[in-house]
Amino acid sequence: MKPYIFRMEPHLSEKVWGGRKLVARYGKKASAEVLLGESWEVADLPEGQSVVGNGELAGATLGEVTARWGQALTGTRSVGEAFPLLVKILDAQEDLSIQVHPGPKNSMLLEGARSKDESWLVLDVEPGASVLHGFSVATHAEEFSQAVVEGRVVDFLRRVEVQPGDVIRVTPGTVHAICSGVVLLEVQEPSDTTYRVYDYNRPGLDGLPRALHVEQSLVVIDWETVGPAVLERISEKQLAGGHRLEVLVDAGAYRMERLLLAGGDVSRALTWRVDAGSVQIVFVVSGTCAISGEENDDEEVVLEAGQTAVIPASVGNVRVRGVEGDADLVVSGLGGQLLVDVG
Repeated sequence: MKPYIFRMEPHLSEKVWGGRKLVARYGKKASAEVLLGESWEVADLPEGQSVVGNGELAGATLGEVTARWGQALTGTRSVGEAFPLLVKILDAQEDLSIQVHPGPKNSMLLEGARSKDESWLVLDVEPGASVLHGFSVATHAEEFSQAVVEGRVVDFLRRVEVQPGDVIRVTPGTVHAICSGVVLLEVQEPSDTTYRVYDYNRPGLDGLPRALHVEQSLVVIDWETVGPAVLERISEKQLAGGHRLEVLVDAGAYRMERLLLAGGDVSRALTWRVDAGSVQIVFVVSGTCAISGEENDDEEVVLEAGQTAVIPASVGNVRVRGVEGDADLVVSGLGGQLLVDVG
């Protein structure tokens, strides 16, 4: 089968801290009583699978397509049999638990753990919204453990007010939490390993207390001071046609680039070569765009705000254009330059 661009249908997840913004803003389909916390746009995990929404493979899970196409989909730099990235949108109507994720140095010490390095692009905030990211004061395991028992964990953490467009990287070992009033895009290693340090003594959706993982957390927490929470752009480049390209994150396991696409007629479409080393994932922050492979001019995939496409590594050149105006896109993939030979 000839490679083509997939428009993805997400796996949706109700959360005790979730809300209704993913429904209202992005049209995610959830019944009125559901507190929708996460939309897994691109996911190949036992905990959830996104599904192809177009073409010959419509209805197939991402895991099924990955098993069928292998590196023709994921790229020559991908390792293992599963899809190499997880991309999702989160709506925090309430504060998330204070938590931490393992990394390569310590995931092997804990049964079932998988490294989870992630980065956030803030999409929407309520006034004064913030995140917790790392320690505000020097601390150590014994002192922090006592703070957990006494419900004083927040006192040790750095609170950072955020705005739309802010980019935050959460390296493994960084104690963190998304706080109420924040909607964000998350790009990460394909892992759902999360250790809750503290959860405000609240019940879960089943009415029972949610499990904490303090012992595991103490194994993986990085006690050193972390860098700035909000990242500066790595680079910015003005492209022909009025488009602009920003490199947001280059974390080794993944990379995020932001494409501010100037709308207009077809002549202003942007073309780039897909690096055979990496699959590419396109998420639309705002506006509407149409993407096609150069060999499939009649098969444009139209994406509106909040929708996502997967571009196989073997697809060759692709073209994207704004539909009826400008569009704001995030392109993510494995480490290394993504938009190559842009023209």
